[in-house]
Amino acid sequence: TTASAEARAAYLRGRALTERLRGQEARAHFEKAVAADPGLALAWLGLANTQGSAKEFFATLDKAVALEAKVSDGERLMIRGADAGGKGDTATQVQSYEELVRKYPNDERALLLLANVHFGTQRYADALALYERAAKIDPGFSQIYNQMGYSYRFLGDMKKSEAAFKKYTEVLPDDPNPWDSYAELLLKLVPRGPIAAALR
Repeated sequence: TTASAEARAAYLRGRALTERLRGQEARAHFEKAVAADPGLALAWLGLANTQGSAKEFFATLDKAVALEAKVSDGERLMIRGADAGGKGDTATQVQSYEELVRKYPNDERALLLLANVHFGTQRYADALALYERAAKIDPGFSQIYNQMGYSYRFLGDMKKSEAAFKKYTEVLPDDPNPWDSYAELLLKLVPRGPIAAALR
């Protein structure tokens, strides 16, 4: 929610970088967004998620929380979920993101938020169901493939894990993280022995 085209553009650039796991680069764009419009709550949320310490995270997140009454339902639920997660209140975080998904069932980012909570609590099958839904909505949404790859790996399905990581490298061929994640899996697939020990 913003009337500033400059703030919106900066926020979207920051979001795109964050989704490519380039948080340090994203931070400057979120800072530019809140400078252009201090009322842009999601920019404060993005800025919180790219901070270097817990103290900075909570101080910045509080600014997003303070704007809850002035934003859309979707933004409010995103902020509440993040705030609950930061406080270790997983039940409220899940409830917030489930409501977000009910309101926006075809939004890949809403699905990702809920899926990531399941992933973080080792509910990998539940997470995968949501990642798969998100992939159908936007096959170019890179972050889901990284999470899918790890989810399948933790469930022991190495073939599907490899397929997900391969897709990740195809979506972001020039970024380092897809190749790093894929290489990590390949090391797990190397047969045990002296060569494997040397590679590790």
